[in-house]
Amino acid sequence: MRSTLKLVHFIGLSAFLGSIAVYIVVSSVCPPGDLAALATGRALIRTGTLFITVPGLWALLVSGAALAARLPAAPRWLKLKLGLVALIALNTHLAIVPATGRALDLAQASVRAQALDPAYRAAYLTESGCGAVNVLLFLAVIALSVFRPSLSLAKGNLPAMDAR
Repeated sequence: MRSTLKLVHFIGLSAFLGSIAVYIVVSSVCPPGDLAALATGRALIRTGTLFITVPGLWALLVSGAALAARLPAAPRWLKLKLGLVALIALNTHLAIVPATGRALDLAQASVRAQALDPAYRAAYLTESGCGAVNVLLFLAVIALSVFRPSLSLAKGNLPAMDAR
């Protein structure tokens, strides 16, 4: 069972991170002013978000939680890691997924109007900004996974209080 969960975890990680890398490339290679290419790129990003990124994120979260649940006592760093991944999931569902839909709709409307809709920029910036937040949160998750800090509280005090 543990091996299967680890495999699902790795597949989820690969789908989540790999798809984000593709979206960055797609966004950066779209020729400026080419509305058809913009709409095509946005359709790829929207479809990939719904069918690769989000399922990969959920596979990562569920398998990670299942692996953690198998431990007799989950260390604090692991609980923090799960909390950060839950924040990534919330940010994805509440901000990024809706923004990818708005950006796609506005890009397609721009093709029909033959002019970029001014509202497109706001949707794109929301998606990009929230995506950057996810990347930073994910880097924190990786750091917790690699360094596994104890996060222990000596005598109930915060670590900064012990320095006094």
